[in-house]
Amino acid sequence: MRSSMLAILLVVSAVPGCNRELTDDEKEFNMQMYLGDIYFKGYKYEEAVSAYARAYELKKDSYHANIGLGATAREYSLTLYVEAERLYSIKKSDLGGRTVKKADTMTEAAFQAFGRAEKLHPGDHVTTYNVALMHYKRATTPSQLPYPAGTTPP
Repeated sequence: MRSSMLAILLVVSAVPGCNRELTDDEKEFNMQMYLGDIYFKGYKYEEAVSAYARAYELKKDSYHANIGLGATAREYSLTLYVEAERLYSIKKSDLGGRTVKKADTMTEAAFQAFGRAEKLHPGDHVTTYNVALMHYKRATTPSQLPYPAGTTPP
């Protein structure tokens, strides 16, 4: 057992790049992805969007950063639509309108992130699932927003 562990360590140490130090950007990327995961699981979508967006800026070719950003922006947009509807119901239409615009921006950010993920991993089922889930959640939301009664989606 001990000799097999030593053999594994020798092989790993011989592989180029295995025992190198991470760069500051790689450490920051990992930290932002971890923060995004923690915030997402805690339903703190605004903070999660910021963390995943920072991770994406550090590593634009990261499939996982794009999926995380897309999923978080999707959930955040849905909560914003519910909040906007509440604001409209208490006659705060200016604030409700701003909230709808923010929700629309998050919806667009989600679609863009999923589009980038699809380009990075064409035909990937996780991306397809997330896009389908976005359409499903938007269609079945208890809120009348983003499509108020009597209107047709674009």
